[in-house]
Amino acid sequence: MAELLNIENNVVIRLEFNEKESLGKSDYESWVICTLELLICNMIKKKMILTMTLYEIENLIFGIKDCIMKLDENRPYKFSFMNYEADFETSIDVVTEDEFFEIQIWFNIASYTKGKKWGYDDGVRFIADKKGVLSFYNMLLEEFRLLKNM
Repeated sequence: MAELLNIENNVVIRLEFNEKESLGKSDYESWVICTLELLICNMIKKKMILTMTLYEIENLIFGIKDCIMKLDENRPYKFSFMNYEADFETSIDVVTEDEFFEIQIWFNIASYTKGKKWGYDDGVRFIADKKGVLSFYNMLLEEFRLLKNM
């Protein structure tokens, strides 16, 4: 399970690739069951079981890598990601002046409540440093490699 913490260590995003649900001929036809959690002050605020394709997972991982590279190059950059099922979306802004990342993650309430509530998203915006984002990237990459070899 990959974890991303904010600079104050009181907001945590966890993402885990649990198992392959179905295998297709290509990465965009191969679905993976994932667990996505948001913890604030050590309390689970949101926990969602969702599916993403291998293609989506790879795009997420390498989008995070691009953000790290842009920070190293001292170039402002924004990466946005939403899974195909629109369960969640995230964005990462590279803030070169302060050498950190502003991260937003939003959960689609209709997906989260299985349609009982709808019409809005719930989430957080927080700050993470390079060390935390790099660690998250490396954990996701390792999980992805293990998943691809299953």
